Amino acid sequence: MKHQDTRHQIAQSWTPSDFFKWYMKTSHASRGTVQKLTSDYLHGMDSAQIKALTSFSNDLVEDLARHRKRKICESQLRENEELIIW
Repeated sequence: MKHQDTRHQIAQSWTPSDFFKWYMKTSHASRGTVQKLTSDYLHGMDSAQIKALTSFSNDLVEDLARHRKRKICESQLRENEELIIW
């Protein structure tokens, strides 16, 4: 409980960038541990930061999906063809 409270307090001053920096350094940890820590930090962040984090995450997921689709389209081109409109 003490560690959880500490994480909540730390996260109160976090920006979405702070959260992503922490998350990227922690992503190698076991998924269960990361989920618990993530939950604690997100719980400590204020609503505006969570909204910004959510917006950024949603945009990133859409951009990654678009990138995957473009790569698939490019891989299906015949020799000397190029993707004109994307």
